[in-house]
Amino acid sequence: GHITLVVLQKHYENTTKRFDTVRSQILNYMRERMSTYLFEQNRFHVIEPEFVVLAVSATVEVTEYHRIFDIRNAVKTRLQEFLNPMTGNYHRNGWNIGVLPNVTQIKNALKDIKEIYYIENIRLTGYKQRVQGLVEVDLEKATKRAYVLPLSGPHEIIMKVKNPD
Repeated sequence: GHITLVVLQKHYENTTKRFDTVRSQILNYMRERMSTYLFEQNRFHVIEPEFVVLAVSATVEVTEYHRIFDIRNAVKTRLQEFLNPMTGNYHRNGWNIGVLPNVTQIKNALKDIKEIYYIENIRLTGYKQRVQGLVEVDLEKATKRAYVLPLSGPHEIIMKVKNPD
């Protein structure tokens, strides 16, 4: 009996101040195009996404020990690009609201860095911003909510060097 429209603004990083204006514009636009019952009974809702900071930890084994720091930076850069809500994902068209990447997707996103020999122990941790700071959330339950969006968070990358045979 309710309709909820989740709106991600183009410049989502600084939208909290302007979202009320956007919400009003959408409600005014939709009022003329929808059943008056939805508006009279307050059953049409316009909300902004609830953001989840997605932190990745992984152990990465590399083939060349003298490139460890370069490879670590490449991994962090690739994670930030891949997790970007608007321009991330494999085809760089962003993530759908309510969809979070899984461990396999993270591993596949990192596989194209050629100096990586092996990736293991990938762990994803989600956090939400609350008054008391970042609070960990259950990703299984979070993804069932319609307004969850991945943001790149603090990443812990443990580097190991492949033992020469």
